[in-house]
Amino acid sequence: MKKLKFGIVFFVSACLMVQAQVSILEGYGKTSWGQSVEDVKALVPDLESNSRRGSYSIHVSSAGVPDQTKYVFGYNQLSSAVAVFKLPGAHPSGADTDGADMLREMIAEKYGSEEVATALKEAGITINVKAYDDGRVEVSYTNQTAFRKATEAAGKARQEALAAPRKTPEARRKDITAAGIDDAL
Repeated sequence: MKKLKFGIVFFVSACLMVQAQVSILEGYGKTSWGQSVEDVKALVPDLESNSRRGSYSIHVSSAGVPDQTKYVFGYNQLSSAVAVFKLPGAHPSGADTDGADMLREMIAEKYGSEEVATALKEAGITINVKAYDDGRVEVSYTNQTAFRKATEAAGKARQEALAAPRKTPEARRKDITAAGIDDAL
């Protein structure tokens, strides 16, 4: 019985330790996975819109380290963060492959234990490092689970909108006129 209690206590404490060590399970920096653009703006004051493509939008912060952080939203929910670095000691031209390798090693040290790797996999979080020809090194943290949930919610909202009754042409014309569109024609 004592062994069973010890085993349970050890397992629970190991799980809690993994959660405490790996804040990336909850979000990136001060943010949480699944937060809206507005919620992230409240936490990252210098956040600026960078681009929008369909259901994706990218917002950028240039405060602190890293040199730039890109927050990627799918269906208005944070699902990825990309830390952009210009690493000290990098060659002035070309890809900083050595720096990218060093960051991969640091990530392996921080997130490479079996417990942490399992927790990241179960959470649907991937971490990738890429060196670019202009010397930038990007570390991307992607939460596929958060994106999947956002996609499902958007699909449900779209189905509900399609199922809603349409306005009559007369009611639409009244709304269009009230919006002042006829004055702009």
